[in-house]
Amino acid sequence: MVSVAVLLITFSFAVIYNPTEDQANGVITGTLTRFLALIPIAFYLLYVVIQYLETRDHRAEESSEDIRPGREWMLFAASLAVIVLGVEGLVRAAINLGEIFETPSFLWGFTVVAAGTSIPDAFISVRAARKNNGVTALANVLGSNIFDLLVAIPAGVLVAGATVINFSVAAPMMGLLTVATVALFLAMRTGMLLTRRESVFLMVLYVAIVLWVALESVGVTSLLSGLLRQA
Repeated sequence: MVSVAVLLITFSFAVIYNPTEDQANGVITGTLTRFLALIPIAFYLLYVVIQYLETRDHRAEESSEDIRPGREWMLFAASLAVIVLGVEGLVRAAINLGEIFETPSFLWGFTVVAAGTSIPDAFISVRAARKNNGVTALANVLGSNIFDLLVAIPAGVLVAGATVINFSVAAPMMGLLTVATVALFLAMRTGMLLTRRESVFLMVLYVAIVLWVALESVGVTSLLSGLLRQA
């Protein structure tokens, strides 16, 4: 939630200090520059330092398996290459599908692209749950979202130079992400155990969110100001 707040503040700075000329129909937009993109990246570096300080005295358990570092690095690099190629194809397909069905690319990015890039997280969670190791699944999901918020978005700005932020859409989405995070922690706090019933509740909540975004994208509801105008 701190990561959400940092990114939201960064977007606010973009709107305040670099507002765009097109502010018609109540849509609030601003240009996110490279300088502003350094703010969330700085917070991510702080996060890494804190994690290092928390774990520097940790002693790993000795493993009976014969682990070869060179082989593991090669496997890691190959897996990363597959993911990069897969994500590139996924993004292109989502954009083309949006044009074919004449729907905003935002909808496909929020559903297909988001789910596709999170499939590795899902596999890790399933494997961790079978081994009764919930800490691994939770750390993977939270760490992945922190990286996406504080690094993935700013990194794109650093490469492109600048990008226009639709604050009228970004702010409600950040609030929605906060609600989802709170729902997850509330579910886990009940006996410090995530049950099947609570898992079903979280999945139903996700389906409800997706349905709402779909309705927003086709103009049935209009709480996300500027989504259709931007499309």
